[in-house]
Amino acid sequence: MNEDQALLISEQLGRLKDNIDARFQKIEAAIGHQVALDNERLGSIRGELVDLKEAVKDHEQRIRSATDGVTQFKVFSGLANGGSGILSIIALIKSFFGG
Repeated sequence: MNEDQALLISEQLGRLKDNIDARFQKIEAAIGHQVALDNERLGSIRGELVDLKEAVKDHEQRIRSATDGVTQFKVFSGLANGGSGILSIIALIKSFFGG
């Protein structure tokens, strides 16, 4: 092997090294972009999960409020019906005894 061949091989190895370095930089840049996209997606998903948790809490609170309202209405309705029933019995007894 003479000196010209050694210089040629040295030049080829230098270019090969440059090509490999360029490929590694390209791969690292692609991975960096992918990581940034993944972080952005995860951030938006986390935000959506927080929004969903708040929506669930709000929905649960509304259901509890509606249930409380229905319960109160049933109690007042029962008391009103009971009061009207008692007044009807009193009126019946009063009319029976000639009042």
